[in-house]
Amino acid sequence: MNVTTIAVGSLFDCTNYERMSHDSRIIRDPNERQAFVGCHVILLLQQLYNFNISYKHYNTEMSPSGAERGRLYLDLLNGTIDTYARPLSLRPEVLNYADPLMEIFKWRMGFVLRPIDLESFQSFYNRPFRRPVWGAVYATMLLAALVLYLVHGCERRLLGRPKAKCRDECTLVYQLMVVMSTSCQAGTPVFPRLTSRRIALLSYFLYAYLIYAFYTSNLLSHLVSGEDEDISVRKLADSTLDCVIVDSMKDVITGKFGTEVEYLKQKKFETVTYVNESYGLEVVRSGHAALLSDYLSLYPVIKQTFKEQEICALVEVDILNNIRKYLWTSKNYMYREQLRVGSFRLLECGLLRHATRIAEPAAPTHCIAAPAAMRLSHISYPLATLAGACLLSLLILFVEILYHRAHQIPYTD
Repeated sequence: MNVTTIAVGSLFDCTNYERMSHDSRIIRDPNERQAFVGCHVILLLQQLYNFNISYKHYNTEMSPSGAERGRLYLDLLNGTIDTYARPLSLRPEVLNYADPLMEIFKWRMGFVLRPIDLESFQSFYNRPFRRPVWGAVYATMLLAALVLYLVHGCERRLLGRPKAKCRDECTLVYQLMVVMSTSCQAGTPVFPRLTSRRIALLSYFLYAYLIYAFYTSNLLSHLVSGEDEDISVRKLADSTLDCVIVDSMKDVITGKFGTEVEYLKQKKFETVTYVNESYGLEVVRSGHAALLSDYLSLYPVIKQTFKEQEICALVEVDILNNIRKYLWTSKNYMYREQLRVGSFRLLECGLLRHATRIAEPAAPTHCIAAPAAMRLSHISYPLATLAGACLLSLLILFVEILYHRAHQIPYTD
């Protein structure tokens, strides 16, 4: 590679690499961190090909914006600079002015939050079935009660039955109770005499058993898998949580995203609050807000702010995931293929991985999933339903006592 000088566009001079490698601000600021990684790769290529470097500075935030972005692209197009040190993602406007050299690392950003009050457990027991399935189950129960009522009526007419014994069992309400108890796999005192009634009862028993088995197994899978912590962007948008944004994300969040993220921006970003990492994580700790940032900027602060159990309780909701970042060269640069070959040589020997480790997100702690256990919040809704049913039973009992006393019928317990 017979070249003496390469013109490099950068946020700062890469000659300050050793000093910057000990600067904690590099880790927390995404723009400076990515420029730092690009500088490291450029310096490795310099050692490989022994060329000189001249720098041209561009005042950029998270991405080149406004006039600076246009100046950068034009300089790449006309060859004023040969390469840009800060890795950028593949975008059509960049491809019009420059060629990607090589993928350097992958980037992620999203919300960090504590999953508090995002979802009520009242719907926990409805999860195994969707709403149409529940409707079909209820309709089947009602149909089965009607069939059993008609079959029981025919049996009474054909075989006869004392009127005193038929006062309760010959009603539709009683058959509904039989169907409900069968659906819950509870024993029911039913003594059919006709074969048709036996077949009807046996058929519903088998149906109810299959539905009950599928429901319980599916409910257990929801509990064990912890699906209640699987929070989507839309679920976050519909929650009561506020959303705050780290200062370094100002330019990124103004870009265009998918449908769900745009929906979240309409719901949560009418009045945007920008904070630093420390204050944002304190708001997350309170459980009242979700913090938007790139994860790598937050991980060092998370280690200092949260205990290990609290870190494991945090949830990440991705907005951008596995965004590939590339080094770029001018379309007119004659030695771009040599630089690409050199980059692959760095990759093969492991130096590229070593150079980009600072930009690769790593979890702040190793979390081991705790054994699944039933919590009080899981059974609060059934307990409330049971309490309501008991109160309703007492009210009906009181009405029955008044009715029997009014008709001078002895009440027996």
